[in-house]
Amino acid sequence: MFLIKRDKMKQTENIHHNYTLSEILFKDFNIFHHMSVIEFSTYDLSRNIKIPEKSNELSEFLGILMGDGYLIDRGRIHKFDITLNLKEDKEYVFFVINLIKGLFNVIPSTLSRPSQNTFDILVNSKIISKFLLSQQFPNGFKKNMKVPNWILKKKQFIYSFLRGLADTDGSLFFAKRGTYKSNKYPVIEIKTYDKFLLDEVFNMLSMLNFNPVKQECKIQLNGVERLNKWLREIGFKNLNHLSRYYIWKKFGFCPPNTNLKDRLKLLGRRGRTAMRPISIGESMLQN
Repeated sequence: MFLIKRDKMKQTENIHHNYTLSEILFKDFNIFHHMSVIEFSTYDLSRNIKIPEKSNELSEFLGILMGDGYLIDRGRIHKFDITLNLKEDKEYVFFVINLIKGLFNVIPSTLSRPSQNTFDILVNSKIISKFLLSQQFPNGFKKNMKVPNWILKKKQFIYSFLRGLADTDGSLFFAKRGTYKSNKYPVIEIKTYDKFLLDEVFNMLSMLNFNPVKQECKIQLNGVERLNKWLREIGFKNLNHLSRYYIWKKFGFCPPNTNLKDRLKLLGRRGRTAMRPISIGESMLQN
């Protein structure tokens, strides 16, 4: 078993297996000692919403949510929102929407804000909000975020979580560094102002032998070797990152200050078609 050591949460167990509704829904996650019975709202029942089991897809979704999402669960408001870049993430939006559909059997609402260059993906649901709280996702302001223990126990789940986080709160760029006179030196960077999450991500990457470099609010994986390792084991699903990689592969460097439209134009139709299998790391996850 692959396990990152962390202080274990105290857990209670009903030895007679007389589970509450919340335990029946989520008992595999073993973190319901603090939760009361959760009931589906009439609205949730009418939409036939489902609660997912542990999976690579759920791990990736939680990484996305920790990157660009937030949750509000108070009074009559029960919703989560994922805010993406309207221009740079325009193709990734469809992946996230389909991921949510597959996990929860719900079609998200969407809101485009051209003046702010943002695209919001929203889901209003009491049962989903309570489920996300059970996964230790914070209510309201994001701070002291913790990766669920079940993710930390399996490599494939860690890979998926890190991909979701990097596709949202991460970046891939090519720097002028050392003997590199042009933008050739690859850097994968994950930024977060949540020190707890930063430490968790650093520990995960260290256990996976990525040799990460941690700074005040960011983690970097530097050099060709680490980029290739990331692509073999984790990959990207956001075309914003993948397009930079393919520009670098084609030309030997990736010019700074380009947008997705510029990069796709440089790659041409054949180059764009080559990116269609979007996740480079997917083959390893299936093994």
